[in-house]
Amino acid sequence: MLSEFAAEQWMTRYETLAKVNMTETSCDALRLEELEALEPGLFSELVLDYGPITGSDELKRQILAMYETGGPENITTAAGCVNASQHVMDELIEPEDSVMVFTPGYQQFAGYAASLGAQVTELPLDPANWQADLDALEEAAEHRGLDLLILNLPGNPTGTILTEEQLQRVIRIAETHDAWILCDEVYRGIGTVMPSVSDRYAKGIATGSLSKALACPGIRIGWVKGPGALIDRLNIRRDYTFIGAGPLNDRMAAAVLRDPGPQQCHRKAEHCGASSVAPGQSFVFLCDSRSRICGASAAA
Repeated sequence: MLSEFAAEQWMTRYETLAKVNMTETSCDALRLEELEALEPGLFSELVLDYGPITGSDELKRQILAMYETGGPENITTAAGCVNASQHVMDELIEPEDSVMVFTPGYQQFAGYAASLGAQVTELPLDPANWQADLDALEEAAEHRGLDLLILNLPGNPTGTILTEEQLQRVIRIAETHDAWILCDEVYRGIGTVMPSVSDRYAKGIATGSLSKALACPGIRIGWVKGPGALIDRLNIRRDYTFIGAGPLNDRMAAAVLRDPGPQQCHRKAEHCGASSVAPGQSFVFLCDSRSRICGASAAA
């Protein structure tokens, strides 16, 4: 049974009523006219049919440009990052599987995995610097086994990242148990850009979207990057749950990802102060809902 997603429920009730929104998790979003300015004629001759079901070739090319490895067969789309991660968990998790997450973290990882019958181990981050205790991860995996490790890098709400050396150790722990790693990388591009787990590990899966670093949460497209065989299975599953994002979202998403779109969107992120986020820091977006002024502070 699913528990209430406390943070999302709280924001649904109150975030539109606040003068200053201290729960914001994104930079100030792009306006439609700003998006159109990136590519005049963007919506010309757009037919509002179902469009390419798993994402257009152009959209997949633009997504792949953010990674070091892979081809179109390694990408499928979803309704945002949260839906992408949901589909991965639905596909991989069996009852009694050992799933490990770090806490504090995004509630979906522990809550949704538990609803599928997984045995979820929550490993606390060090509150002094919000870093992961990899010794504790290794010990827990040895004692309880490990089927799926779920990461969020950079972390929400802590800003946690891993160094290349730390990431390689995490991968070695997963390899020892032939475990999958699912990494929600929706904040990748803000602050220190670390490698994607999908580029470093054969059983590494990355999910992402336009919502955070690219300042377009209203374009409801997310994606999964992973092994081709897994993507094939996800494409079967999503026929029952999602079908496709439609050509309007697809075309807008590709435009955001194409040059000079990412530079403009990342500049908005930098104007929020998010570029100052460094290892061991968390980030807080402060948005004035009346003037659209948005700022961010980094907290040690």
